[in-house]
Amino acid sequence: MAPITRFCLLLAAFAGVAQAHFTLDSPQTRGMDEDKEPTAPCGGFDTISNPRQNFPISGGVIKLTSEHTTASTKFFFVSGAAPAAADFTNSSLSHSAAADLAITKAGPTQSATVNLSSFAKVGDVGTIQLIFNGGDGNLFQCSDVMLTAAVTPAPATGTSAAGRGMVASAGAAIVAGAVAVVALL
Repeated sequence: MAPITRFCLLLAAFAGVAQAHFTLDSPQTRGMDEDKEPTAPCGGFDTISNPRQNFPISGGVIKLTSEHTTASTKFFFVSGAAPAAADFTNSSLSHSAAADLAITKAGPTQSATVNLSSFAKVGDVGTIQLIFNGGDGNLFQCSDVMLTAAVTPAPATGTSAAGRGMVASAGAAIVAGAVAVVALL
């Protein structure tokens, strides 16, 4: 095989791997390692971040970066100072933090504004878990937070959504219990 052909095949293989992952940008992830990212519940990062990041109980924005052209995400909030792996699947501790976000076009950043006030209070500590699936299986990242007073969200660049106080920027509308898919800008 010619050297240029081998190089192109190698480059294509690495490009596919690079697109298989995402980063949780805000609140900042505990850690990100592409090899560990498929490991539930927090992508192989099982140690609580200390100090925890402040995160508004209402109006907090979860931001992620991905180059996938399509993907789905799920956001969860697990209450408690030191949640164990089993707590992430315990319905009395793990709460959906936002409706699912469908990504319909690659873009540098996607975001959702969440409201945790229906099951948490200011001063509570917990972990935000993001489950991302770009078609190649679930990938996990977590962020450890302490809930602070609500913020007044800035006007969204997309469409606001009813229910649970969620707003998606970049043109995606989120509705509790369903996903309205529109092309992202």
